[in-house]
Amino acid sequence: AHDTASPVKPDAVFPNNWVTFHQEGYMVTYPMFAPTRRLERSDAIIDTVLEQGYHSEKRICLENNEAKNIFLEGTGSIIFDHQNRLAYACLSQRTDADLLEELCQQMGYQKVVFHAVDANGQDIYHTNVMMALGETFVVI
Repeated sequence: AHDTASPVKPDAVFPNNWVTFHQEGYMVTYPMFAPTRRLERSDAIIDTVLEQGYHSEKRICLENNEAKNIFLEGTGSIIFDHQNRLAYACLSQRTDADLLEELCQQMGYQKVVFHAVDANGQDIYHTNVMMALGETFVVI
């Protein structure tokens, strides 16, 4: 991912929030909370991944939910446990439980949702800032 001179997209180095590619062949594009993040979507990035040999069996497009102010920001919002087919998500303005359920049904995952706040009582906006998952461990 890269930024362009105009419009400036300072978070363009994090495409994992607007698109994910899964071993089962799912390609998912996500609704983003910040209008500036929506500008990061790039067919060129998707085309590059496909040209490099990724085979997409099914594209799941969720970005139309932005018009309804419903958001689910990729692997910022979701920690996927592929082995156990679980999708962990810390609910916030950027992580909608119902949209997560819809995605999980399409992909054959079970959602595991929870709430978390920081030391000031503010919602933690992304799951991946407070949780990491390895093959034999989890970090909270």
